[in-house]
Parts: sequence; C-alpha cells; structure tokens
Amino acid sequence: MPDRVEPCVAKLATRPPEGDNWTYEVKWDGYRISIHIQPGKVRILTRGGHDWTHRFPTIAEATKVLRVYSAILDGEAVVLDEQGRSDFSALRTRSAAVAENATLVSR
Repeated sequence: MPDRVEPCVAKLATRPPEGDNWTYEVKWDGYRISIHIQPGKVRILTRGGHDWTHRFPTIAEATKVLRVYSAILDGEAVVLDEQGRSDFSALRTRSAAVAENATLVSR
C-alpha cells in the first residue's frame, strides 16, 4: 500500500471532450480525500497528504461494509443541506468539531 496517491482533480476545459470514452464527476463543495483501506486499518488523507481520519469517523466506519482486503478510494467528503446541495461551511464546522472530540451528528 503506498503512503499516498495523488488525488484526481478537475481539469478546466472550454467544452467537454468528444466521443464516448469519457465520463464526468459532479463538482461538490467539499474536501478532496483518499481513503486507504488495509486489513484492520483505515486512513483518510487530504489532498495535501494530511491524515484526517479523526475528522471523518463516519466515513472510516462506513468502509467496513465494502468487503475489500485493500483499496484506495478517491472522492469528496461533503455535507448536504436539506435540498441535497453540498454545504462547505457545515462540513468545516462538523469536521472541526469532531477533531476537537465533539459528538458528530449525522443527517
């Protein structure tokens, strides 16, 4: 398992590529993270390489249902508002509160 992999980041373009051999990802307003899963261990790393596992215990716990021996997942940590839109302010508030050993409340 590598210590870190470079996350996939959006590339600005003036128009979408042509053809059927491409896909897209919704641009959420959150933290880009990679989740490193190994037997008995999960690490959640930021785009800058910081270990923020302690800030995202709900995500770390959710990896247990994946039934994989090892994996690296690249994605975005977000908090959604009542309309299903990402809310960066709420994400910062929650992740900081969890980092300070506060209780995480999920919607």
